[in-house]
Amino acid sequence: MKINQFTIALFCAILLFFCFSSLTAQVTIYQHCGFGGWNAKFDTGSFNSSAIRAAGGVPNDASSLKIAEGYQITVYSGDNFTGNATTYSNNDDCFVNEGFNDIISSIKVENQNVATLYQHCGYRGWNAKFGVGSFNSAALRDAGGRPNDASSLNITQGYQIRVYSGDNFTGNSILYNDTDECFWNEGFNDVISSFKIEKKNNTDDWDNFKYPTINIVDQASYHNGSRIFWSAFPNAEETIKQLILEVCKKIYYNDRDNLLTFNKLNLYLRDEGGIAAKWGSPPEISIKISVRHIQNVYNSQGGNLQAVKEDIEGILSHECTHAYQWEPRNAGGYQQGTDFYGFIEGLADYVRISLGRHSSRSPRRGGNWTSGYTTSGFFINWMVDTKDPDFAIKFNHTARTYSTWSWDSACRNILGEGVQSLWNQYQESLHSRMFKNASDIAKEEQYDQHLDCNLKNTSNLDKKNTAIQLKLYPNPVGNEMNIEIIGEAYTKYSQVQIYNLSGKLVKQLQYKGTQCNIALSDLPSGIYTVTIKNGKNRLEKRIIKK
Repeated sequence: MKINQFTIALFCAILLFFCFSSLTAQVTIYQHCGFGGWNAKFDTGSFNSSAIRAAGGVPNDASSLKIAEGYQITVYSGDNFTGNATTYSNNDDCFVNEGFNDIISSIKVENQNVATLYQHCGYRGWNAKFGVGSFNSAALRDAGGRPNDASSLNITQGYQIRVYSGDNFTGNSILYNDTDECFWNEGFNDVISSFKIEKKNNTDDWDNFKYPTINIVDQASYHNGSRIFWSAFPNAEETIKQLILEVCKKIYYNDRDNLLTFNKLNLYLRDEGGIAAKWGSPPEISIKISVRHIQNVYNSQGGNLQAVKEDIEGILSHECTHAYQWEPRNAGGYQQGTDFYGFIEGLADYVRISLGRHSSRSPRRGGNWTSGYTTSGFFINWMVDTKDPDFAIKFNHTARTYSTWSWDSACRNILGEGVQSLWNQYQESLHSRMFKNASDIAKEEQYDQHLDCNLKNTSNLDKKNTAIQLKLYPNPVGNEMNIEIIGEAYTKYSQVQIYNLSGKLVKQLQYKGTQCNIALSDLPSGIYTVTIKNGKNRLEKRIIKK
């Protein structure tokens, strides 16, 4: 078959058209101000006047541009990157403002570096720079880094990076929202194989948030629990307002989001049994708290006002979430085992957990995502921590937008996985952090530290322990945690394991004695679960590390 020159030329023209039209348009320049007239699209690279023409543009004729998040463009008044130059990293609807109207002759489009990985802790050794995007092991090598060899990170404010232990975004993961000088603290030292960098959602724009009026009615001023409340909350109204704002930040993006609101919160202090109760609906809700309960918390925590404050803030954060959260439709009634119940009580407890106001509770195996309260709350917290940092916000919004709501449809829409699969993964993560059998635990080589601590009564060592108490204090804790065994019978060794919120073991040790001070200065601030075991006795408690 004979192919003439016209056919070849036509084929080449069509090929060129599809090559340029299929480019990922990181930058588009336009002929007129306001993004009008001809437009030419460009991926990363350097483009002289000829390349601008080939993309459909005209040199010395551009007046506006649009640029994708995380990229920058340097424009030149002369061909081949000569003459005057200026750099843009955001959309510009008219170059007249910068004196660059109708004079661009060549351009360079680059991925704007927002994160740098370093080989060693303290930002030393090799470094590799990255912009917004997804990067596997090969991309890490191309940038000058090495998989399974990074130890610290510098990231531009407003961006976040989720790192993975496996290539191609598999394995364990953790989200960094800020610079970190050593991954050892989080257990991610020398394990990063792939990662994703993106701009944070603007969740900090709350300048116009409308606070409800706080009306505190003390109906038990004669009771010691009332006096404890006012000691723990000397500026109660302002403290409660700030707590309400923190609640909203957990389930909404910003103050322009589709917030449910209420205008007035009545808080009653009453001399009654029980703990607390809520009634009413927007625009006015009421909550009562028992001063007897406040007194009990104060006594059980050794007069710790911070523990009282945490408990009351936990109650308020849970109940205020109910006032602000959307309610799912056609999801069953308010009874344990329905999708509705799991969402309503689970999201409220998630907020309490994530705000650090539920330190007495820990995630446990069993139950179901529809069980509600801490069972569902810790499950949501796990998905936020390991799957999507905005999961709870998106989860709340599905209740607003779905005509028929279910956990499965919400999880599939947000994460691309069914709820049963996610629950199985969550349960497995809890299983991995449970204690091994006692004979394995007793092997000293399994522990990072072995301490000889204060022995109150050495004659009782190695007795069969049946009735002892394990105490852990203070909480919140600074750089040192105290553990004490109370009772006359205990085994020689106690085992301590500390887990972060995602269930990862971050510290373990074995000590001998009845009273021990354990250094926590190597752990970053946050919420942890501490498990202490002495023979058949076991204590599991959540702590706040300041």
